[in-house]
Amino acid sequence: WSSFINWLEGEEGVYWITGKPGSGKSTLMKYLYNDPRTLRHLWNWSGNSPLVTAGFFFWNSGTVMQMSKMGLLQALLRQSINRSFELVPVLFPERWKSCELFGGDLRPWTWSELTLAFKKLLSDESQRFFFFIDGLNEFDGDCTELVNFVLEHSARSNVKMCVASRPWLVFEDALQQLPSLRL
Repeated sequence: WSSFINWLEGEEGVYWITGKPGSGKSTLMKYLYNDPRTLRHLWNWSGNSPLVTAGFFFWNSGTVMQMSKMGLLQALLRQSINRSFELVPVLFPERWKSCELFGGDLRPWTWSELTLAFKKLLSDESQRFFFFIDGLNEFDGDCTELVNFVLEHSARSNVKMCVASRPWLVFEDALQQLPSLRL
């Protein structure tokens, strides 16, 4: 296994926690997500830059949103801007304009507007972003698409992602060379 602390403080973008069903991946992810020591080590990585953290836990017994890429992006965006509501007009200009003109916007969110907002959010190099994403194997879509999402966004120097999944081939092929822990 690779040192989680060294990874938190270092420059590598992804840490992969993997193991068979019932091995404790989700329990460990929740523990790490809530442990104040995780943040303390991340501050060494973020330096003087503001640190934004968010998490998403896929759950295949849950609602459609708990298994979908829409749920993932909505949760990460909501948590990321939770204390910075001034970002809403920047990240969602069309919706903001509609709210100003008509008092609201009831249209369903689209993948393209959420993706664009997420990319805009991460493009702010003055901030550091840390995301926990548990249960990649419980995603209801194409897991290759999900892995590509993780790898694409974690390639930015200001983004880190700690992800967990079963050791399925799609995840092993993409993540086995990265820092990891096998339970």
